[in-house]
Amino acid sequence: MSGLYKRKHFAEKETGAKILNEIAGRMEARAVSYEQYQKTSTPMFNAMAKKASSVLDKVRPSWAGGRVSDVVDQLKGQVDRLEELTRETDEAFQLFKPFMSDNAYVFRSDNIRSLFDRIRNDERGLLTWEPEQLDWYDYWMNIHFPGLKKWVFPTLEDEMRAQPKRVYTYRDLIELFETTTRRHSARVAMRMSVMAGMSNTLMRTSGSLQIVQPVSLFPRVLSLETG
Repeated sequence: MSGLYKRKHFAEKETGAKILNEIAGRMEARAVSYEQYQKTSTPMFNAMAKKASSVLDKVRPSWAGGRVSDVVDQLKGQVDRLEELTRETDEAFQLFKPFMSDNAYVFRSDNIRSLFDRIRNDERGLLTWEPEQLDWYDYWMNIHFPGLKKWVFPTLEDEMRAQPKRVYTYRDLIELFETTTRRHSARVAMRMSVMAGMSNTLMRTSGSLQIVQPVSLFPRVLSLETG
């Protein structure tokens, strides 16, 4: 069903070269071992794209190369895009791998059928359950895949792409200090050695910043209140 809808999709596609769309529509997946997938499919193309990107970085002129640099940059942009697509494809495969490769699931409906048989005949009409009557071709071609195409595929690429990490900027050092003490209230912030032994000061300081400045053999403790 997936192959049929893919062929239909590329046959109706209005953009791109017609011959390429025809070829893409005829390309279908086939079952292979996980080892063969690693060697001949997406992971292989991802590794090739990474290597090609590294080579292009090395051959790009460090000086103002003009047209040469432009050509290399264009090629590198396409190669980097290929690396990104193959990486995202492999990540999706790894996500579903336990259900497709690692485990041999057997789906049964014995319990559901038994439960349905217990329903009184005059009430069965209230809960229609006839899986044998389901038209799978109509469901996949006219409901399932069109729904994915409308609601899932447009945002799938953006959702799978790695999001840049956001770095929070503190207003001042006081806010930085107070946030740190709350997050690490049980950790030792300072350890000083005194005659009686070791003395620890925890991060929880009730809103005051304590600074220890050793002078000779006697420590002097200063306290900076934060308000």
